Amino acid sequence: MGGKRWTNKEKDQLIKMNHEGFNYAEIANKLGRSHSSCQQMGIKNLNLHGDMNIDENFFSQETEEKYYILGYWLADGCIVNKGGGYYFYITSIDKDHLENIAKIMMVKRKVCKRSNCNAYDLVIGNKRLVKNLMNIGGKYRKTKTMTINDITFEEKYFYTLLRGFFDGDGGYQYQGYKRADGTRSISAIKFTGSKLMIKSIYDYLGYGVFREDSRKNNCYYLSFYGDKMRMLLHKMYDNSTIYLERKYKIYEKSLL
Repeated sequence: MGGKRWTNKEKDQLIKMNHEGFNYAEIANKLGRSHSSCQQMGIKNLNLHGDMNIDENFFSQETEEKYYILGYWLADGCIVNKGGGYYFYITSIDKDHLENIAKIMMVKRKVCKRSNCNAYDLVIGNKRLVKNLMNIGGKYRKTKTMTINDITFEEKYFYTLLRGFFDGDGGYQYQGYKRADGTRSISAIKFTGSKLMIKSIYDYLGYGVFREDSRKNNCYYLSFYGDKMRMLLHKMYDNSTIYLERKYKIYEKSLL
């Protein structure tokens, strides 16, 4: 059948199978057409979506998972333009956490290890997912241009968004001395990022210590101490259902 004109019956079958979630390899096998022919007819001619390797409406929903992952992406993600298409990326050293994010977003592809370092990538090539992300404020080449105010969110999700950002680009600072049992107390928490991003979080909260990291170009800290640190951690983590396990355990052990 390859090379022949597409019939209306074939087009109807392609549309039906695409809407039912079959991928183009399965559709090609069913119709006796080549994989590339089915993709071209479906995506370019019939304006169908590509293979459903993701919940492409994920960023159109109002959920805790959406805003947490959005915050994590603000810290450790980007949008990449490659081969004429846009790709959603998150990079992390925490493979299990990335795999959990992939599961929540219904991603069918595996998390990939980088060859040059001990880090992993979650890469999603879905134009509608990326478009939905950009519709709520996500930017291409965001690192030095985005602020928390670029994102459209309801106020009730702010600390969820912040928890995602902290799990990606935040950390605990410990007191210099150790207790008798070998443990140390947390003296501060800090968020790290570009000047624009960190300053926007500082302005939104209205408190914290905002300062430059003189060792790195365009890198700033926002630090919290004492009662304000504990208050902020509780607001981020209390009653949460998605978080980076190793950071949550430190919070749970040291501050509850």
